[in-house]
Amino acid sequence: MTQRSVARTVFAVLPLFAVLSLTLLPSCAGKLEAKREQAEASRNLGEAYLNQGNVTAALREFLKAESIYSDDPILQNNLGLAYLGKEKLDLAEQHFLKALSLSSNYSQARNNLGIAYLMKK
Repeated sequence: MTQRSVARTVFAVLPLFAVLSLTLLPSCAGKLEAKREQAEASRNLGEAYLNQGNVTAALREFLKAESIYSDDPILQNNLGLAYLGKEKLDLAEQHFLKALSLSSNYSQARNNLGIAYLMKK
């Protein structure tokens, strides 16, 4: 195969790749949004449990949400709060730090991290 015939083949197939990528991109974006919504539903349920004082059930829901979508700073802060409630201070610290790595201006996570540090003393 000559260079010219290779180039013709590539240019002939290029529009097909463009059409396929335009078709698949919305599908991928939709799946990500669905995952975020599912994780948010578990997070919201976990928050309700946490507000009722049921730390074990809250933690279960937060971990479920994290397995679906872990890059949510609010979820990471909530996990930290649940671990504070279980007096697992190292795990609480890890989740507060992750929340801050996802959103460096997240003041609640920063304050909660300070509480975790004070509880360690």
